[in-house]
Amino acid sequence: MELRVLRYFLVVAQEENITQAAKKLHLTQPTLSRQMMLLEQELGVTLFDRGRRRIFLTASGLLLRERAAALLALSDKTVEDLASQEETLAGEVVLALGGQAGRNAETLARAMAAFRRRYPQVRFSLPPCDTAALQAGLERGTIDLALWSGTVDASRYEAMPLPHRERWGLLVAASSSWAAETAIPAAALTGLTLLLPQAEEAAQALSAWAAAASVRLSPALRYGQAAWAAALVQAGAGAALCPDGVDWGAALRFVPLEPPMERETALIWKKNRMLAPAAATFLQWLRHSL
Repeated sequence: MELRVLRYFLVVAQEENITQAAKKLHLTQPTLSRQMMLLEQELGVTLFDRGRRRIFLTASGLLLRERAAALLALSDKTVEDLASQEETLAGEVVLALGGQAGRNAETLARAMAAFRRRYPQVRFSLPPCDTAALQAGLERGTIDLALWSGTVDASRYEAMPLPHRERWGLLVAASSSWAAETAIPAAALTGLTLLLPQAEEAAQALSAWAAAASVRLSPALRYGQAAWAAALVQAGAGAALCPDGVDWGAALRFVPLEPPMERETALIWKKNRMLAPAAATFLQWLRHSL
């Protein structure tokens, strides 16, 4: 199975039309059709349901689309990482942000800016990921480093602690009666319309914290990224339990929880895997600068 053919397949899957895909790839339609038939024969599956005007992916085609995208991303990243082994450091560092970077965002931003001044040919990619996507990326090698809160699985990952702990609280509208308070007790949460994080690991940590105070959390909504939590609170959908951000703006207020809920934060990477030169050098830079 050639990477070139997988690229062809992804274009066909996107265009849902062999003729349009062939034009985009600068191939003839018969050539592309034959390539797709040979791919199906090689894999022993049917990848397309072929209609008169459009083609659709079968279940096997959908699976191949997901795997092909991951394989090609890893291939492209490998080419860049190998190129970065030249005398001038270059390449891409993929640093996944697992939800909310919080106060560590400023620390990481300053380090990345200083690093790029020293190595201007290094690029950073900062994809927001849920827990499953973050772990899958680390396993596949498409993510170099990841921001992690809570307990680190030492059997799978190496970790470098970050200076700021993740402090949780209630995000409320500036007009809320809670906005002027210095802390919100666990018992007070039972009377509020709550927005809770969708990430399982964070949700479990909040449930354990509440259970210790004999409180059961009942979310009205669950949010993915912190930006959604802020937008929902500002729209009047409720109050969000979330980690502290860098700046929530004038319309919102962050009120810490009582008793405090804080979690360790760290940068993690796959254990027993050699990092690409750009990522390895950035990690060394962080060790010295933090």
